Amino acid sequence: MSTETEVVQRVEDYFRKKHWKTRREVRLRGRMADIMLVKGKDIAVVEVKGLKGNVEKGIMQALHYKSAVNFSYLAINKEAATRKIKETCKNLGIGLIVVNGGIKEIIKPQRTPALQSVQERIFETKTETQEKDVELKSMLDVILRTKSQILILKLLFLNPTKEFHLSDIARKTDLTTPAVSKELSNLLRINLVTRREQGNLIFYRINKDSIIFDEMKRIFLKYEMFSELVTEQLSKEKDIRYALIYGSFAKGIEKEGSDIDLLVIGDVKEDYLLKTIPKIEKEVGREINFVLWTEKEFREKAKKKTPLVREIVDNPVIMIVGDEDGFKRAAKERSG
Repeated sequence: MSTETEVVQRVEDYFRKKHWKTRREVRLRGRMADIMLVKGKDIAVVEVKGLKGNVEKGIMQALHYKSAVNFSYLAINKEAATRKIKETCKNLGIGLIVVNGGIKEIIKPQRTPALQSVQERIFETKTETQEKDVELKSMLDVILRTKSQILILKLLFLNPTKEFHLSDIARKTDLTTPAVSKELSNLLRINLVTRREQGNLIFYRINKDSIIFDEMKRIFLKYEMFSELVTEQLSKEKDIRYALIYGSFAKGIEKEGSDIDLLVIGDVKEDYLLKTIPKIEKEVGREINFVLWTEKEFREKAKKKTPLVREIVDNPVIMIVGDEDGFKRAAKERSG
């Protein structure tokens, strides 16, 4: 049995022998990564949980980093590596390292493309603006294994209080019943959906108690539902400084039919949003209430501590463009 500090040291030694350069406590996507690894052009992150660490929270953290770097690992004591933990890591493409008397990589991580913004920061390079749309395309493709899973989760995430039986899901996603059955089995294995029997029918719904629910929801909203808004905006060389979802959807307390509240800050024409937002509303089946501020308006409102600024700064948000820590820090600094 090892403390978190001991696990960190052993993991660093393990990767150094494999010629990785190691750094501790690096801020990444608004959170502090325990270990960052760099070898050549590859970037990896290791989330470490010691004897008393919350392993399920560790999986959620590793998943958070997975969409930003090439490889994401979870390192834990051997005693904590239950069958459920192993299956979850394997299905999510997260590497699993166990530490006991020695150290062993028992599950290899899935390789994913690192975000351009992360590469620029780590390697201190710059990428042309037109190339940035690559990182804004659906990262769900590298987290989930098939397009069918994405279609099913899209239906379930947007209807978190509803149950669906197999034929319902097949009809609404335009998938075959056998395909839906297969993908639901995979999603049940990672505990992202629940299953309930009633007579001859079996009902499924999204599992809001899943350890990865919050993170998957954030990734889903950011990359699957709002990718059109961001990629089109970049292709027209406009400047979105920040874009984020706030309110009930970000807090996880939305009800059936709740609106999605969207704040956009930057040099963006309102006509563009008025044309683009209806396309997204049609896609997600919910009304989107957007607020558009220039950076100057944002600074002024932050300085005055308006109710909306206070509401956004003091509560969870889902960032679509920009860094959450940077946004909230800017709002607080300008409010004095």
